[in-house]
Amino acid sequence: MSAKLEELTAQFAGERMRWDETILGTVQLPPAPGADPFLESFPTTIKGPADEDELQYGVSYRFYGNWQVYKNARTGQDERQFHFQTFVRVIPHNR
Repeated sequence: MSAKLEELTAQFAGERMRWDETILGTVQLPPAPGADPFLESFPTTIKGPADEDELQYGVSYRFYGNWQVYKNARTGQDERQFHFQTFVRVIPHNR
């Protein structure tokens, strides 16, 4: 049985690397509920399938996948990454 997918809602902040049809990018998570809204959100690494220019800078998306720990060979440190399988653009509600 496969693990249940988690949802991560975040604003796309840029692509760091691409190979085949996989992107390694950065998203900005919103501040935690109850936190000072003027504090800067913090960056998080995402990895998953996306066509070139499919994710647009500054646009919010819902990513569906799971958190993974990645051992960075260059720094020797463990990093948390969100490995997504699919995503959709967040569309604001209207009246």
